[in-house]
Amino acid sequence: MTTSLSTRAAWYEKNGEARDVMVLGSLPLKAPGRGEVCVRLATSGVNPSDVKSRRARPLTDPWVVPHSDG
Repeated sequence: MTTSLSTRAAWYEKNGEARDVMVLGSLPLKAPGRGEVCVRLATSGVNPSDVKSRRARPLTDPWVVPHSDG
């Protein structure tokens, strides 16, 4: 049986102020591999480096989920 995994997330696809660039929606997740687990994250803080990166740091990926260390 194959299960499609997704997560509710906030991300941005271009630099700027949060109110102008943040998107809230659903993103696909890869199914856990052998020896891995999928955990539910209830909350995550905002680090000042996330704010600085969103405002000016060049994007290296099509979209960025702030504070996604995992």
